[in-house]
Amino acid sequence: MGGKVEGFIDEELVNSVLLRQIILLVLLTLLLSAALTSLVYLGFNTEVYADLTLSELIKTNESIASWIGEDGASAQEQLRNHPVFAEAHISLYDEELSPIVLSGELSALLDNADLKEAYTNALHRTLASVGQVDEKVRVGREIYLITVSPVMTDGQVNGAVAAVKLFPQLRGLARNVQLVVFISTFGIFLFMTIPSYILAKRIVTPLSEMRNVAVAMSKGDFSKRANEEVPGEIGQLAKTLNSVFSELAVLEQSRKDYVANVSHELRTPIAAMKAMSETLRDGIVTKPEKRQAYYDNLVRECERLSKLVDDLLELSRLQSGKVALTKGYFDVNDVLDSIKDTYGHLKDANGVEFICPVSESPIMVFSNENRLEQILIILIDNAFKHTQSGSVQLLTKCDKNGVKLIVKDTGCGIDEADLPKIFDRFFKADTSHSGGGTGLGLAIAKEILDLMGHGIEVTSRVGVGTEFVVTLSGEDDRPQVVSE
Repeated sequence: MGGKVEGFIDEELVNSVLLRQIILLVLLTLLLSAALTSLVYLGFNTEVYADLTLSELIKTNESIASWIGEDGASAQEQLRNHPVFAEAHISLYDEELSPIVLSGELSALLDNADLKEAYTNALHRTLASVGQVDEKVRVGREIYLITVSPVMTDGQVNGAVAAVKLFPQLRGLARNVQLVVFISTFGIFLFMTIPSYILAKRIVTPLSEMRNVAVAMSKGDFSKRANEEVPGEIGQLAKTLNSVFSELAVLEQSRKDYVANVSHELRTPIAAMKAMSETLRDGIVTKPEKRQAYYDNLVRECERLSKLVDDLLELSRLQSGKVALTKGYFDVNDVLDSIKDTYGHLKDANGVEFICPVSESPIMVFSNENRLEQILIILIDNAFKHTQSGSVQLLTKCDKNGVKLIVKDTGCGIDEADLPKIFDRFFKADTSHSGGGTGLGLAIAKEILDLMGHGIEVTSRVGVGTEFVVTLSGEDDRPQVVSE
């Protein structure tokens, strides 16, 4: 059976606290509803049944009064022989309240002063043209029903028929009803045990599976998924958890890749520095010019390592959301002039021309001037690394969406399949022309632009070139201090 008992009862579910709680809740609801029903019945049934019985007694008494009014002495004689109707004691009085027919047990009943007073008052009110009088008199734990109907002859009241009925059997009826309620509740309790288990199982099973998936994921197993086919909120929860699990799996893979990439990027300069240092230490290189070349290479590798560490720290700070960027209005032309001064001499060095036209009219934007220059330098450096001939251009374009800064080159281009990953950490589309970069520049640029609320797009064709477009808003539509 392996965890199943006869294919129905799951041993793991039997040990589930939630399952037991759901079943207990259902069964307790049944018991409490039965108890509440009994209490309500005991609280209200006395008056209800008394009113119903009194209504029936009134009909009987009125019928007798009408019969006596019509048949006179004959009816009186029959009533004298049968003074009890429907367990009620019937008595007949004349207009002076003198008894004509008196039930034999009435005297004993009227020994109680409260009952006698209510009975006498009802007779007087009826003969005083009040008409039909009905009373419920509680004496101790007993209820007595009294009804008095006038006897009419030729439209005149010439007597009254009074009926008195003790209502003690109600308690027995109440006990019977209680017994029926509890027996039926117990039967329902037993009957509902299996349906309650099945219902609870349908709720608990997918939740248990989600728990198992979460436990597996906490141990590093990202292959499991919750069942999304369950209808209702539990299925929606499963979909949400699966989405979260997928994101966690991606993050975990990204973390592993990040560690692997950092390790790889650190290993290369460290290995080179170690090899050159050992060569110098062992005195293998004796010529001064070669020794100097080794020292220059050591310095270069140190600088490369230092830049990698700086880029890692910069990216970490940006992604942590703890970098405060103050924004304000400035002229983009000032940034272009600064960059033009930096890259204007590069044509003679590597044959790639840098083109950066500067507008005579001010181009005002709302951003961070230093960070914008940092982004453009990253894009331009990247363009030069991948361009062996032709030009790198920094162009400005203004339209209804704001100011666009375009970095365009005539380099090797980027394959279409690589474009979605171009801003990922350590991603290098063309490793053969990496130029010693860390693979973090574009990721840093993207993080800064996201932080400032600016956009960036990239288009490229292999063998033709690449174009990055940074879009800046010209209006103060964002807080001046972003993040923190």
